[in-house]
Amino acid sequence: MPQAIVITRPFYDDTTSYLHRWNLDVVKHARANLSRVADLDQKRANRKELESVIKKLNPDILILNGHGAADRILGQDHKVLIKVGENEYILKTHVTQSLIVRA
Repeated sequence: MPQAIVITRPFYDDTTSYLHRWNLDVVKHARANLSRVADLDQKRANRKELESVIKKLNPDILILNGHGAADRILGQDHKVLIKVGENEYILKTHVTQSLIVRA
């Protein structure tokens, strides 16, 4: 069983509002069953916060919600969380689930 989870939940348009709400249940379940949960909610769903929390918690699972493209995952307000050639290496040692809607 995982010990730590990080989940991004941006909220700024119809699509991200649905993902934000649907993943609230995931956050609630994780908080009830895991020792360390980082819910990067709305403005916290940004690159600096994501990189910091991954470094601090070394999570077993990452759940990244938002818009994106083949080479990037976007967080709050269409700002880049993960981009190929810049910081994709942070995904290497974690089980990652991305719920991405093409931008």
